[in-house]
Amino acid sequence: MDNEPVRKLMHKLQRDFFRDYIQLVLPRLQTHGQDEISQKLMKGRVEATFKHTVEKIRKVASDEESRLGCEVIEVCLDKYKALKERWSLLEHLPVIPSDKSRNCQPIANTSFGVSEGEPSPFGSTKGENPDLERLEHLVFLSRAFAKFFERQMELITTKVNNAKNPQALGLHHDEYMLPFNDNLTATGGERANLTMGPIKKAERALKKAKEYEEEMNRGDKDTEINGIQVLSPADYVIDFLRCTIEVEDPYLVAVVFAVLLKEEVATCLQICRAKNKFMDKSLPKHIQTNVLMNLALIYPHNQEEFENSGLVGDYDSTMAGRCMMVCELQITMKDFLHIKRLQHAY
Repeated sequence: MDNEPVRKLMHKLQRDFFRDYIQLVLPRLQTHGQDEISQKLMKGRVEATFKHTVEKIRKVASDEESRLGCEVIEVCLDKYKALKERWSLLEHLPVIPSDKSRNCQPIANTSFGVSEGEPSPFGSTKGENPDLERLEHLVFLSRAFAKFFERQMELITTKVNNAKNPQALGLHHDEYMLPFNDNLTATGGERANLTMGPIKKAERALKKAKEYEEEMNRGDKDTEINGIQVLSPADYVIDFLRCTIEVEDPYLVAVVFAVLLKEEVATCLQICRAKNKFMDKSLPKHIQTNVLMNLALIYPHNQEEFENSGLVGDYDSTMAGRCMMVCELQITMKDFLHIKRLQHAY
């Protein structure tokens, strides 16, 4: 999978690039008060000096990214499909009806972070960019809810990792008759490995919010849901809180999906949208590598759940069972995650 010769070539090209750049710049460094003025380094000379090297670096990176995204992905898909019955359940995951009310964030009724509204009390633009300030508000909420989301996801992976068989997870033997295969382990030696992603930054989410705004203007996205106005296109950004569950056994993709669907292990998570990209033949091969889910993070149903949630403050029974935030989960296999990390290296 890893192409060591290419990695070494890329390392050499980058090292040569920095060496040559230093050789150009060093003679032109001046100490304040020096009488001698060096010849100015011009942009054209830098571009001419590095034109060939930059082109070669781009070509090597592009070719290797393409190899990983096509040939290597194909080989890995064949490896997992060769597990036959352990792959087959993944091909028939339940279809989750799309819930429009859960395809956007719960809409906070605020006077700020909206068009023609007030400046946000914690905003960075003093009201000049309401979409960005709305996103900053969502980032603020994400920080408050991050530990709660992580603990709910840990309930899932811990239960799956410790279960003797699928029936110990409440799954029916007629459908989940295969035993677990603990020779197929994710990173760290467990059946399922959870990785929490960083909270998405507001500046990065702004580009997506602008795209959603265009869709709303064209009528491709609703401007109101269940009679409630969507106050900002920023409310359609639903991946501030995100995580990945990595498995090596494709059977576990279906198992994790089923455990989430039952809502008995992590009672404050509800599936609101799921895309089985493994089975979507319209996608490029390098995208057919995961199940992408949006999960509603639900306010604790009782005092005990609240005390174990990681949420601050006091329990509010009037909020019980209400959606606090929509989050994102990707379930994928170990090889695909490794390929993705290698691609990012280029």
